[in-house]
Amino acid sequence: MKEKTMQKKSLLAMILALVMTTSMFPLVVLADTTLTIDSPRDANTTLYTGDAFTLSVSDPDFSSSTTNHIDWTSSDTSVATIGKHNGNVSIVNAGAVTFTATVMDGAKPSGNGTGGGNGSNCTASTGYETATISFTVAQSSTYGYQGTGGNTMLLTALNGTAVSATNVTAGILYSGSSISGYNNTINSPTASAGTVSFGFTMSAGVNNFQPTNFNNNCVGEITIYYYDDEEEDWVYKCGVDSVSSANFDSLTHVITVYSRGSLSAGQYKVTFGANVCGNNSSKKLGVPVSFEFVVS
Repeated sequence: MKEKTMQKKSLLAMILALVMTTSMFPLVVLADTTLTIDSPRDANTTLYTGDAFTLSVSDPDFSSSTTNHIDWTSSDTSVATIGKHNGNVSIVNAGAVTFTATVMDGAKPSGNGTGGGNGSNCTASTGYETATISFTVAQSSTYGYQGTGGNTMLLTALNGTAVSATNVTAGILYSGSSISGYNNTINSPTASAGTVSFGFTMSAGVNNFQPTNFNNNCVGEITIYYYDDEEEDWVYKCGVDSVSSANFDSLTHVITVYSRGSLSAGQYKVTFGANVCGNNSSKKLGVPVSFEFVVS
């Protein structure tokens, strides 16, 4: 009987020692290297002021349920902000910024998840997995090559007159959190009434221009709108004519397209759709690129 009593005391001592040890040295959850950030912008690239997008995470062990949730932080909110619980990014000023995703215990707290706020019912929790993504931010002030899908374009002429970057108000790629494309404004020159031409070049697929491919893949993607004062909105006017080898300048790599209809005096917008490409159809603009201009 005495031996059994001693065994019980020894067992209780071991349990007590274990409890005391774990209370003094809490269990450490090692970082899970599978946590990665999904971003519509490539890491370590240059973003431009006015850009907005949403970050998310992918992890086979992560679920946004009653088990855990993600908290987002920005290293410099004067450069870019991010919604703490929704990952919505807004680019504000030039500089450098790193966004951090941290897996937190418990379900996502209630609240709107915007800015740096944590929701009205947010409670403290313990982060244990993290991932980061960094960007450089520059001011978007001058017009240049635009596109996101492996190809970019530059408008060079309106009705045969050169378009200078200094005479274009550069458009910003994103508006709010949804893709709207670039919307530029040509301040000068203006176009004369009648058939209007647009000269442009692209960063890929124009070394050996192939009119047949361009007609099949791109002509239907270029549209012209006019601004209807009564509707207070842009209204479809026409597309552009098919092209031939004569529409291409092999020295400057400039392609010229012509409006299918005659344009009378007014305000117009030509839009090169997201699928416009050069010879390689896998390298497209990725987003629409538009130019507002005046016909006098």
